Amino acid sequence: MAGIGLPKNGPKHSIFRFADDTLFHGEWSTVNAKNLMRLLRCFHISSGLSINFSKRRVIGVGVSSQEVGGFARVLSCIDENLPFNYLGLSVGGSMTRKNNWQCLVDKFKNKLSYSIARCLSIGGTLVICKSVHGHLGSYMFSLYKAPNQIIKNLVCIRRNFSWGGNSDKRKVEWVAWNKVLNLKALGVLEFGSLQALNC
Repeated sequence: MAGIGLPKNGPKHSIFRFADDTLFHGEWSTVNAKNLMRLLRCFHISSGLSINFSKRRVIGVGVSSQEVGGFARVLSCIDENLPFNYLGLSVGGSMTRKNNWQCLVDKFKNKLSYSIARCLSIGGTLVICKSVHGHLGSYMFSLYKAPNQIIKNLVCIRRNFSWGGNSDKRKVEWVAWNKVLNLKALGVLEFGSLQALNC
């Protein structure tokens, strides 16, 4: 199966794997589609493992939806359009748009709600802010640069939660936020900066 070449005469790739997920990619051609079907049949015969047809998707880049539908019928799978979700990430969408980050904002709000904050001591709040909240966005941040407004929203949710409030209910902030982010050696809490995480 002919893969897609990387820029500057780089190698050609046709498959990405993560755990039990496999992503095939290559030139849009009938030959590639038929070769992919042959590969999947060989895999089934040699390993004895069956392929879950309900989870198979075909996505075309720069081709019409009719062509994608035709290939989906050849490959016996479901046709899909860009952007799509893969391993929890939006692929093919513009990550400069705020609406493509809404899933991360919702995660922050769910993990750092007022109902959780009011049941915790200061120590418990500190643990959640550092261990959970400090790393909640690291997966997306490692691949995409977040818009400034998204970072501001996440910092606001985190700051309000750390003082026992939420996005609708603010509490008194006893220490300036930039000091809270500093190192523990300086006598403060060392929450860690989301801006620094997303550099």
